[in-house]
Amino acid sequence: MVTSSDLDGFEHDPDNPARTRLSKEMVDIAVEQGIYKSKADANKVLREVGLVVASRELSMRRPGKDVQAAQAVRMLDDLNKVIERLGQRIREWFLALYPDRVKQMPGPETIEDHDDPQYHAIVAELHRKNLEVIHRVLSSERPIASDDGASDATLDTVRAMANELMNLFKERDRLEQYISATMEEAAPKLAQIAGPVLGARLIAQAGSLERLALKASTVVQLLGARKAVFRHLRHGQRPPKHGLVFVHPAVSGSQGHQRGKAAKVLGSYIVQAARSDAFNSDLDIDELKSKLDKKIEQIRTKPRPETDEKGERIGRSKTERKPGSRERRRQKTRGQDRPRR
Repeated sequence: MVTSSDLDGFEHDPDNPARTRLSKEMVDIAVEQGIYKSKADANKVLREVGLVVASRELSMRRPGKDVQAAQAVRMLDDLNKVIERLGQRIREWFLALYPDRVKQMPGPETIEDHDDPQYHAIVAELHRKNLEVIHRVLSSERPIASDDGASDATLDTVRAMANELMNLFKERDRLEQYISATMEEAAPKLAQIAGPVLGARLIAQAGSLERLALKASTVVQLLGARKAVFRHLRHGQRPPKHGLVFVHPAVSGSQGHQRGKAAKVLGSYIVQAARSDAFNSDLDIDELKSKLDKKIEQIRTKPRPETDEKGERIGRSKTERKPGSRERRRQKTRGQDRPRR
């Protein structure tokens, strides 16, 4: 049987002039020279060689750690959505049994800022605390029995679903640890600049670490803001300032008029770190982080520009909003008469 070690040193030369003849007459030549007794034996060995070569090429094309981190962060996002939906459902079911516990179990409606970059994390922590209340109450109290005797079954069902949701929290924590460890191997400098989870999300959005490294800083700045970009291009709405990088403290911790510049600066440093990880270039990550901190600090020290009553900046020339493609088509056809049928 042919193994991979038997083909060590084997090289395929497509420019060799003898390649065409050998590919057509290889079996006949092997039988004529007495290497194999029959064509069946020669074809069997040729098939084994082809399988070994194909498996070797597939192993070389196997996705790296960066792609594994991207797949893990996609799984993390889906898991967060499942946790959020199930947590809300279990909370409502439990409050139907214990309506007096509503003050001890706040829901997502208590969160005022839905645009907070940590909104989903805050909701998850609310559900985690609610599960602690559910376990404490169900282990010490029992609901009022109903006439049909279904209270025990309902109680067991709620307890079982709460246990399953707690297991999902454990799996989520384990997945976050896996993402951090994988990013430390695949892109350690990117993980230090952007954070392991955000770095993995950027890689997932770009496709791979190498593709992320080859993108411009302004493109990285807007990764994840696809819908906002198309609304700007088609309908003339205001262009987006940031995409996925909004969750970074350098951007989310800045004021509204500073976030665009902060996202642009952060995108440039993310690209530098990604290129260093992708192409194994020497880069002092501590110096890069200190430069990023200084840039963000300079942006935050700038005063807010003065505006008038309408919110327009004073001293800036007012420009009309650029109409989108649909509006331009409507303007062209607005004054034209419809053709008569």
